[in-house]
Amino acid sequence: TFVPPSARDAYLSIRALNIELARIPELVSNPTVGALRMQFWRDNLTRTFAHTPPKEPVAILLHHALQLLQDRHPGISTSVMKGWSMKVINAREQYMDNRPYTSMEGLETYAENTYSTLMYLTLAALPLHSMAADHVASHIGKATGIAAVLRGLPLLAFPPPPNHHNNSSALGGGGSGPRQGSVVLPLDIMAQAGVKEEEIFRQGAEAPGLKDAIFTVATRANDHLIT
Repeated sequence: TFVPPSARDAYLSIRALNIELARIPELVSNPTVGALRMQFWRDNLTRTFAHTPPKEPVAILLHHALQLLQDRHPGISTSVMKGWSMKVINAREQYMDNRPYTSMEGLETYAENTYSTLMYLTLAALPLHSMAADHVASHIGKATGIAAVLRGLPLLAFPPPPNHHNNSSALGGGGSGPRQGSVVLPLDIMAQAGVKEEEIFRQGAEAPGLKDAIFTVATRANDHLIT
């Protein structure tokens, strides 16, 4: 709603890229195939920023947005935008296997390298070069990234059957799903709250300490918004 029309295509292409990357773990059968998909996107972006985009919808829209940006601001370099795009891919690939974050700081780093970086890309597409704006974008991105991880907890802990996406097995219902899931809360917060992964799989939302752990993580996201 608040992105100027001149940057809207860029915003949409950046967010569409993020969705494509986020979906890779649920679409591939093993990490090797996932790594190939991530490399596919690296190659796509390299070609797109070199003005030879492949015939892929996100790449085509992003290239169109880059051309509009350079038409409006001749001489502007998009190399920083390319670097940020690659950073998002690298961060997504690192946690493609839904491994838990070793610490709260690890989760914040992931949020910075994904959601904050998406905001840096959006600011660059405006273009808006401001240390103050970047500082705000960093904190909002971290808050958004942490919230996204918390929102995804039920589906990762109790994944639905393949090709059936629903929220019916969210954290209220114990491990009735046929597939074993992953608990991606920071390990230091889980230890601090006394949360055990096996108890989450058995008891769902009623696992001892789980609500305290989630509250601690959510509080850190809220701290970033306050900042």
